[in-house]
Amino acid sequence: MDKEYLKEKIIHERNIKDNLWISFIATFGASLALILNPGNIFKILFALLGFFISYILFNAYYIRLSKIENLLYKIKKGE
Repeated sequence: MDKEYLKEKIIHERNIKDNLWISFIATFGASLALILNPGNIFKILFALLGFFISYILFNAYYIRLSKIENLLYKIKKGE
């Protein structure tokens, strides 16, 4: 593959990774706020849903990180 294409792909993956990290922080923080101040059962359910979504975002972040590492390896290898 072309090195320029791989560099652009890394930039694209990095932007997605950064957006996932910001989404994770916002979702996890909101879930913590809801669980620390439970007013009714709906707040607790939304907090649990938020923790589940945070878990998915956290895993997606590390998937993107591994894709970036693979692309960097391809650049170093010279493919």
